[in-house]
Amino acid sequence: MKKIHYAWVSCGVGMLMYFCNMGLCNNAMSVFLPFLESGEGFTGAQGSTIMTVRCISSLISMYFVAAYYDKIGMRLGAALATAASALSFFIYSIGGSVYTYYTGAVIAGVGYSLGAIIPAAVLVNNWFHRRRGFAVSLCTAGTGICSVLTPSLIT
Repeated sequence: MKKIHYAWVSCGVGMLMYFCNMGLCNNAMSVFLPFLESGEGFTGAQGSTIMTVRCISSLISMYFVAAYYDKIGMRLGAALATAASALSFFIYSIGGSVYTYYTGAVIAGVGYSLGAIIPAAVLVNNWFHRRRGFAVSLCTAGTGICSVLTPSLIT
């Protein structure tokens, strides 16, 4: 039986980072927006502002990504970014006011920008000498897989 090269394991980890940090942070809120507007009584503007806050937070934290990974390293940095994404969903579950959701969106934006593209690209670059494009495409497929699977599971 032929062993799987560790590079493919790192590619799977990259796919999971995309799934958790990019796919869930993007897709889950779009599923919850109708509930927030009807159940929590938010206006359409308040609901869509939650996604805007996440995008702005992601854009701002992307400015610090190089210093972030230089300071704490790739493994710990990716783990903390994924923990930030999980923390954002915990904050969403507390709910209550629109400002609680804005706080969760800020943290989701940080996890989104620090935990998907950069660490997965570094993983692929470190482990693949050939087939880098194929490996990156497998990693980014994590977002698409999340788009297909999670909305029906969440609903």
